[in-house]
Amino acid sequence: MTPEQKLELDLRDLWRVWGGIEAYATLDAKAMMERLRAHKEDAFCEVSNFAGDGKMICTRDGYDAIIDLAERLRDSLPVPDDYSVKELADVIRSQIIRATVEEKEDEPTLARVLAAAVEQANKNHTIRTYHFPCVITQSDKPPQFRIGPVAFTSSTAFPALALKEIEAYIDGSADKEQAAKRVEEFHEYCRDQGWVATVTVPQCSEESSKRRAEVAVNVAINLLRLAFGIPHGRRMRLAHSAPSNPRRTEYATQVGNELNFIWSSKGREGALIEDGWHLAMDEWKGYWISGAHLVSTALEGIRSEVANRVIDALTWFGEAAFESVPGIQIVNFVAALERLTTMGRFGVHSFCSNVALLAYEKEEEFEKTYWNAHAIYMALSHVMHGTLSPTDPTFLKTLRLAHDITRTALFRGLEIHCVLDDGGKQSDLADLRNFLTKQTSKWAPVLKKLGDQVKKKKETPGGS
Repeated sequence: MTPEQKLELDLRDLWRVWGGIEAYATLDAKAMMERLRAHKEDAFCEVSNFAGDGKMICTRDGYDAIIDLAERLRDSLPVPDDYSVKELADVIRSQIIRATVEEKEDEPTLARVLAAAVEQANKNHTIRTYHFPCVITQSDKPPQFRIGPVAFTSSTAFPALALKEIEAYIDGSADKEQAAKRVEEFHEYCRDQGWVATVTVPQCSEESSKRRAEVAVNVAINLLRLAFGIPHGRRMRLAHSAPSNPRRTEYATQVGNELNFIWSSKGREGALIEDGWHLAMDEWKGYWISGAHLVSTALEGIRSEVANRVIDALTWFGEAAFESVPGIQIVNFVAALERLTTMGRFGVHSFCSNVALLAYEKEEEFEKTYWNAHAIYMALSHVMHGTLSPTDPTFLKTLRLAHDITRTALFRGLEIHCVLDDGGKQSDLADLRNFLTKQTSKWAPVLKKLGDQVKKKKETPGGS
């Protein structure tokens, strides 16, 4: 959108705001109530009065125009994700009447209101650190480890490591006894989960800050899940945002007139691994370096094409851990693979080609990897169309293959992210396409042969 186009739309919305305010400004109390009864959608649509000590009613259309102004303003800023529409709209609603009265003209009024919205938002932007309880491993060793900017601390070690901040919180509270109780409740909840993930987010809106913190921690957890594999990483999660099974369950059964109550409870959740697990993981130095790069990227307001794709694919892989239905699991795996490999219109051959490029281990296994990708996609197709049961042994074997192929492809995706975004570069879709094109050129004759075979297979009666 050009500046001229934005100005035209902004002025149109400014007039909508004025129209919405004027619709009520000239009415007496009785007429105002009659209009509100006729236009219930206008309830709670308000702007600040001239003095800033009261409210004036506005129509829903005028209220929505303020949100449209805020959205357009946010999208025009250098880093839109640093701002929330709500924080910008709140300032516009508080400033619009005074600016209109004092500026008189349209464009100066608009410029003043939008500038005030950005200025006030910037004042409220601050660095925030989050401590999120999470489930990682049943072992509490080591007491702390780090993946890039995210530090994982065992719940037993967290109180001592955060002692200074905890003491300051209690000392600064009006009711110290209640504050101490609140701290102990938090520690108890952390002990129930096992770990605390700590991450600091650069200056931005509170809404954006929390979202980025959650994304970064989830990326770090998914990197652990990717390293361990889903069978070991199934229970790992950010406690407050990821789906989970309750630790205690109860239900009742009845046979005839006889009622029976059943309950079950689980101990601490998390990957069931030995205390020395982190020592073995130290051998994966390259993996953790590339993973740390991705986690750091997740905290930024602007991310490259490849970073977004790897984060999305890693998320879909991680979500498969929470699925008990095999048919849904393979949907997640294929979605992750498509996000990594599809750069334009989807085609089975191009999908299999790009998956093979990312997932083959040895050159002599390239064709096998291509056909493995084909088998995974066709298994998804058969399950989706009902021609194969997700409980079929053949399908379950393909599902395990999908897990392994997706896992390997994600390892390569992390490496590609480091290559394309080395030194802080923001690569784009063209860079990613060029990278894959160069990798494809080596295999062009083989891929042409494979493409012909897939085409022939599709044309054969009963083929797929």
